[in-house]
Amino acid sequence: MIQDNAVGKFREIFKTAYLEVKHDEKNNIIIYKWIGRINDEDAKTGMLKILEIIKRNKTPNLVADLTAFLGGSVNTAKWVNEEWSQMIYNAGLRNVAVKLPESAFGGFSNTVALGLKFVSLLNVEKFITLEDAYHWIEKNNYQTL
Repeated sequence: MIQDNAVGKFREIFKTAYLEVKHDEKNNIIIYKWIGRINDEDAKTGMLKILEIIKRNKTPNLVADLTAFLGGSVNTAKWVNEEWSQMIYNAGLRNVAVKLPESAFGGFSNTVALGLKFVSLLNVEKFITLEDAYHWIEKNNYQTL
């Protein structure tokens, strides 16, 4: 479960067994958390729901919490890079902070994990703490408004 903390108060927008999506209205940040191993259908359904939420809230800022994510398929990764990245960019998203478990931080490559198109369209950085992700978004938000 995504918790409220010092950086923001989150309002739950969408929740399933595999995905939680919340909105920090004050800072206009969408945060989503994948839970477990995700199949192609659930991944695409969840990503399209996130797109809908980005559009509805007109947010340029996204935190992808992958601390409980156990993996997905190559097909999903390809779709996220080739199609979803363009959709969220067209919806106005500009900053993506990826929150990782400490054990995965060093081996995570934005380009390899998210795809070249994704990282060329969006301002993407990886973090271990939500606080660091928020500070980065605050710094970069001025460049997108």
